[in-house]
Amino acid sequence: MVIGLPACTYNISLQRTTPSATSASGQANLTGTPGEDVGAFVNGLLGPQETLCFNPGNYVLTTEILVSNESNVILWLLPGVTMSTSAPIRLLHIIGSPNTLVHGGNWTGPGIGTLPDIEVDQGSSNTTIEGAEASRAGFDGLLIDHDTKPNLRVSVLNDFLDDNGRFGVQDYQSTLAGPRWTLISGNRVEDNAVGGIYTNRAGDVTISANEVWNTVAGTGAIGIGAEFGYNDTITQNSVSHMSSFGIQVYFNNDTTVSNNYSGFNSGASDQSGITNDHSFYDIISGNTLVSNGRDGVHVERSSYVTVSGNTAEDNGQYGIEVYHGTMPSVKREVISGNACSFNVAGGIIMNSATDSAITGNGCIDNSGPGILLYNDRGQIGSTRNLVSNNWSGDERLSGMTQTYGIKEENQADQNEIVSNLACNNTVAEIALVGPSTTTSGNSDCRFGGEPLK
Repeated sequence: MVIGLPACTYNISLQRTTPSATSASGQANLTGTPGEDVGAFVNGLLGPQETLCFNPGNYVLTTEILVSNESNVILWLLPGVTMSTSAPIRLLHIIGSPNTLVHGGNWTGPGIGTLPDIEVDQGSSNTTIEGAEASRAGFDGLLIDHDTKPNLRVSVLNDFLDDNGRFGVQDYQSTLAGPRWTLISGNRVEDNAVGGIYTNRAGDVTISANEVWNTVAGTGAIGIGAEFGYNDTITQNSVSHMSSFGIQVYFNNDTTVSNNYSGFNSGASDQSGITNDHSFYDIISGNTLVSNGRDGVHVERSSYVTVSGNTAEDNGQYGIEVYHGTMPSVKREVISGNACSFNVAGGIIMNSATDSAITGNGCIDNSGPGILLYNDRGQIGSTRNLVSNNWSGDERLSGMTQTYGIKEENQADQNEIVSNLACNNTVAEIALVGPSTTTSGNSDCRFGGEPLK
């Protein structure tokens, strides 16, 4: 008896190509025919509260295993079990069957077609997929589809989701967003064609402690994407080497993105370590953003966003960028307590934002300004902002590259620059253009020398 093995209604085995099932009592022995489709054989055993345990072997399916309108079904696959097919089918379809548990198994799709390996559908709430591998699906490795009836509190735990034709796992609803309480945690998600983990119109989703990455150049545009939902939590994940976005939050309000690592994602335009686009009242905190092709954190067309306590280093543009995009301006942003260093274009840029605060940040050793208040011509913004208690300079005594400590440009005005320390910048410590901008209590200096004023 394997530790943790549940009480099995049937133990299923293969004798060469012949499937067989033995009941727990040992008194009901069912034997298929040589070469019989395993999917059809298994479906004949399924019923409510059944536990089917699969012994090691390569089970070849020509029709999907279908758990339909049952409850409390367990499919327990021991190590060494592979479910495979060469046909463009699902391997497992769970329909209207709450409290289903799928444990283990290597679910290997055909590498063609438009179907997932495993699909959870039509009110299969409290379903758990754990410890499995889903690979080579023509579509997603694992799809949670809410279109007909939502599947609430589905858990995707400690799975390996790799080499699929779309996403490793997708939580999807095509019409209206709603609370789903999906938990996607502890998974390894690798080399999927479009991306790793994606949620669409799903509220109250938690995506935590996953590893998402690519080993194939150009594969997987989005590491983790949360779109058209709300109140989601993306935390403690590691995302790297995606072709576009590390983590993307798009039209997804009241979402928290915290304590993630996002690095070495290629990206261009707004594609960054973390991109927050058209998403209001979000919190981006405690993340590490390293060596992304664009920004560490990119906030676009979004207001009331807090970006705090992040580390953004060696990114191809800015450490943190706030950008108006197609809006006249954005407002009420809080950029606080971040460390932005060695970024190519600069530390922090706020482009056409109003009534916002940049406080307590460390912007050092960047190539460009440490903090830049910038207004695209014709926009309404970079006014009435508070820049206070930041440390912005170059800590090196030679080879300095940071040009300005704090800079205004292009109609930026009516800002308040208070109690900042700007040191060792190569062009100027503080350079302001707004006639109505006010300053007080700032210090500028040269390391090893006298204060400049």
